[in-house]
Amino acid sequence: MAVSFIHCADLHLGTPFKGVADTFGADEKIYQEILQSPEQTFDFIIGFALERKVDFVLFAGDIFDAANVSWRSMTIFSSGIAKLKKAGIKSFVIAGNHDPLPDGPLSKCTQDAILFGKDAVESYNFNSKALISGISFSRENSKKNMAKNFPANDNSDLLHIALYHGNIGGQEGYDNYSPAPLSDLTKSTVDYWALGHIHEKNLLREKNPTVLYCGAPLSRNVNENSPKGFYYVCADDFKQITTKFIECGSIGFFRVKSNIDNLADMHEMRAKVQNDIRSAVAGHHLQKYFIELVICGTTELDRELNSQKQEDLRYFIANDLESQFHLGNISIRTSPAISKEDFCRENIFAADLDNIFAGEINNNCPSLQDELDSLKRTFGTLLDTENICPPEITADAEYEILRM
Repeated sequence: MAVSFIHCADLHLGTPFKGVADTFGADEKIYQEILQSPEQTFDFIIGFALERKVDFVLFAGDIFDAANVSWRSMTIFSSGIAKLKKAGIKSFVIAGNHDPLPDGPLSKCTQDAILFGKDAVESYNFNSKALISGISFSRENSKKNMAKNFPANDNSDLLHIALYHGNIGGQEGYDNYSPAPLSDLTKSTVDYWALGHIHEKNLLREKNPTVLYCGAPLSRNVNENSPKGFYYVCADDFKQITTKFIECGSIGFFRVKSNIDNLADMHEMRAKVQNDIRSAVAGHHLQKYFIELVICGTTELDRELNSQKQEDLRYFIANDLESQFHLGNISIRTSPAISKEDFCRENIFAADLDNIFAGEINNNCPSLQDELDSLKRTFGTLLDTENICPPEITADAEYEILRM
């Protein structure tokens, strides 16, 4: 019954990387590198599966970024699973909220894979070693709990694996699609829950059963800067499961905040900023790091920094950085030598504003949240809110007003 397999999810092939050109000043060559990074990551996963000669590969939803991806993206995925099939490696696929059945692209390019349907949980007996169950999304915003519908394993000799795409246990920061309490998973006869939807790797339960988010294999924005990859999983004849995380992303996006308090020399400032950039990516092993930089602190350099053009400041800071770093927008959030506290003590209007903004930020910006909710109701999916962070917007507004 011993088996080995790969658990991956949220490839998001065809991701357009909205806003990257503006945020990171990407020219056409660099932008093309970014656009092709999901494909390179997928190729790495396929190559790893072939090298390790695993029994099968699990794709736990959101293989594509949208239901209308290009034929290029579909060809890349179908070619990859064709290579697996040629090597005798099975592919098991479910559709997620980004590529739901029946209109999503998966039905057009999974001839060499087992694609689970949308109407009910289906199960597949793999070589009398494993029972693999799964169900696909039928629409992009499904709020139905499908985890409780997984069948019992009638053959205890088989390793029971479940493919599921959804929000288990109310993971914060993610849409509550196909939500389910963790208890619905742990009381099942499933031995390994291969989860998708959450882009951060997360072990919800180590064993009996193993419940695991593998996370996305690639960073898509500055809010996704944890290590990215997939899991290589082995189970022995006694259903003892071991997992190994394999980092595979080729690029990463990072927002780096550098505090230059009390620095008055531009060269010291550059050294401090560069050190903060390197520290922010420590532990990551990527080909290229895209950095959105925020410089803050109380400094005599405040006026001079704010007078610099973006391209000139970017050139100055990146001048002797390693080539794998690419600097994007640089936000200057410094203050002059007089502190905000001293300024507010001397200015009643500024003090009142400071109290208002502090109340907003400490309570997760309720006023701005209300405005965003109203815009979502009005514009729906036309409004891209993926990279909106209300506390950051409020803090920026406070900074701009108090500096006037």
